[in-house]
Formats: sequence, C-alpha cells, structure tokens
Amino acid sequence: MAEIRPFKGIRFNPGKIKNIAHVITPPYDVIDPQEQNRLHKLDTHNIIRLEYGLTIAGDNKHNNRYTRAASTLEQWLSNDVLQLDNSAGYYLYEQGFVFNGLEMKRLGIITALKLEPYGRQNVLPHELTMKGPKEDRLALLNTTRSNISPIFTLFPDPEGFMSNLFKYAKPEKALFEAREDSQQIHRLWQVHEPAVLEEITEYFRKRQILIADGHHRYETALHYSQIKSHTGDNNGTSFVLSTMVSMQDEGLIALPTQRLLMGLKKDVKKELMARLREHFVITESGMLDSLDLEKFRGELKIIGDEKCGFGLFCSGKAYLIQPNFNIRRGDLAISLLHEYILDKNKNVYGASLEEENALSISFEHDPAKCLREVKNGKADWAFILDEVPVEKIFERSKMGLVMPGKSTYFFPKLPGGLVLYHMDLS
Repeated sequence: MAEIRPFKGIRFNPGKIKNIAHVITPPYDVIDPQEQNRLHKLDTHNIIRLEYGLTIAGDNKHNNRYTRAASTLEQWLSNDVLQLDNSAGYYLYEQGFVFNGLEMKRLGIITALKLEPYGRQNVLPHELTMKGPKEDRLALLNTTRSNISPIFTLFPDPEGFMSNLFKYAKPEKALFEAREDSQQIHRLWQVHEPAVLEEITEYFRKRQILIADGHHRYETALHYSQIKSHTGDNNGTSFVLSTMVSMQDEGLIALPTQRLLMGLKKDVKKELMARLREHFVITESGMLDSLDLEKFRGELKIIGDEKCGFGLFCSGKAYLIQPNFNIRRGDLAISLLHEYILDKNKNVYGASLEEENALSISFEHDPAKCLREVKNGKADWAFILDEVPVEKIFERSKMGLVMPGKSTYFFPKLPGGLVLYHMDLS
C-alpha cells in the first residue's frame, strides 16, 4: 500500500527566529492578496516568500517570484536561518485550534510519501483539480526543489495507532511551540529511534491513503517526478511532504464548500431552474428575510443524508432540493449538483469546469455569509450543502469516484513552514 520514509527536515533555527508563529503561513490556495501582503510585512523571514512570493512589475523569466523563492531559500540556508536536521526521522505534529467556541486538537505525523499514480490505488484523490494551480506549483518546484507546505492526507485507523504513537513515542520536549493570534497552537517533535521508524513505516505499508487537501501539489509533484525520472533524478523527487492524520481523529473537521453564483442573466436563471425542475423535487423552506438558518440546516442535513439533497437561496426564498430519481451507490449531493446543473454550463455560460472563474461561481464555507450575499444582492444564487462524513468520501474514492473541485474544506488548514522537504538535502 502506501510507502513512506523518514527524512531530514529543514526547519527555522530557533536561535535566529524567536517566534515561529510569525514565519509560518497557510497554504497558497487560501491566501488572498491582502493576506499575502500582511504575511510579507509580518516578518522578513515569513515562509510566504518561498510559498507564495509577490509578483513585481518588470518580472521576467530570469527574475520572478519563483527565482526569488529559490535565491531566498539558498540565502536562508547559508545564513542558518533555516537548518537541516542532523538525522532522518518522522515528525509528530499537534495542531490546537478553536472551532465553534470549543478548544480542539488533532494529531499528525509528517513523512516523505512516495508519489504514485492514482491508478495503483495506494494514494487516492477525492477532488478534481484545475490546470492553473498546477502550473504555478510546478514553476515553484522547478526552482526550489522543495516542498514548503505539506499535503494533508488521511488514513483509516480503527486500532488507534496514532494516539498510541503519541503516548509511547513522543519525546518529552517539543522542537518548538508556536502560538498564532488565530488561537492555533502548533507543536512539533522528531522521532528518530530506528525501531519506532520501522514500526511506523511498516504500519503504512498496509494502508491506503486519502488526499484530504493538496491535490494540486500532489499531482504536480508526481508530474515533476515523472519528468525527472527520465534523467535519472528519481531519488528525492519520488517523494512529497505529507502530514498524515487518522480518519478517526476527533479533531478532524471536514466542512462543505458552498457555491455562490453571481451575475446571472435572466435566460441563464431560467435554464438553470428548468434543469432543477426536470431532475429534482423543489420545496420552499421560507423567506430569506426571516429564515431560521439553523432550522434550515437541520432540514438540509436530513435530506442530505437520506436523499443526497442540497439547499438553494434565490429570489428572496430558501429551497430544499432533492433528486426525483433513484440515487446510485457513491452519489453525493455535491456530485449531483455538478452533474445535473453546474457541469452542463457550456450551453449556458460558454465555459467548462476548468474555467470556473468564468462561470461567475465563487466558493464560501459559511452558509450565513451566503445568506447575506444573496439577500443584499451581491450574489444571485447560493447552493448550500451539508457536510459529508470522511468515511463516505474514502469509500467513494476507493470506487474510483472523485468529487468536483473545491468540495470540501478541512478545517483548519495545515501551515507551511513548520518543516520543509528538500529533494536534494532531505
């Protein structure tokens, strides 16, 4: 099944970086321009300079954010701002956070994961990807030969392997503890005892791995590995940095991603509604101005679990929508929404799924914000989805089925900069 190996991580030197929380960053795909600028200003050594550098007027193929990332990485290594660990190991990681007012934590193990085509069924995707982000990540790999942020992977753990590992293998002293203003707390330990490393490696040889977050980075790293294998460069390039979390972890939160549609013309609204009426049963659930959102979400959960149903805010009203046909094994509300409504956009919008920005679709995690956006006219329609249990996502992936892009949001995101994987040094 999955192949992992210990590695020598590259980490910030605590002798030179006093506050690790000021130099880590969220993954590139959730950083908007305002956050990008904020992180650049937060600390001159923030890892954003590698992960998602600024584009500057006059950039060219010889001087751009990717070449600057490579030169910054080289400079930080030579100045000992970043240091290579002396021995190879696995890294135990604890992420503390607050969700709905509750203090929570989840446990992970950071590894070098062997890159394999999805067809081998050892590493499974659950979402579709788009071309643009992969071109961006490939350009960064080409210059830095490093994974700045880990992909987020899950594994079935009915035996409680992860929690037991933390009980008997976690060193007494953490490498560091970082506390962010967002109330997130990050703790990292390195495990390098040979017997423990072998036990961990062997355990994952019997497990299928599900990609929770980082599909673009995984597929880019695989593509890069395949390119380099033709030149004999297939050692370090055959692995990708991965934080692996138990599917049974109590801190594992998979939120749905809602769809907001803006700028819909009258004929487009008419056609979309015709499609809904053809394939689904539509039930009014109240006026948006007086909608009890929690009650609506409770109703949505029932039809979501039983009928692969979803919600819709439009024209001042809330609706519950469920298919008028027999659902198939593996069907999910998000997959039916795209299959029957949103992915037939060529006739309506003149654009394909790969050009979702052209479809005037944006993505939002908070149903309350979706409600506000439709009520104040910033969005025309909002499709509201219930969360999908991770076990159901995993079973569907084992069937060879994937969800549309931006279907899930695993909260919180894993930060970049805690530990880096370098293809030549690690």
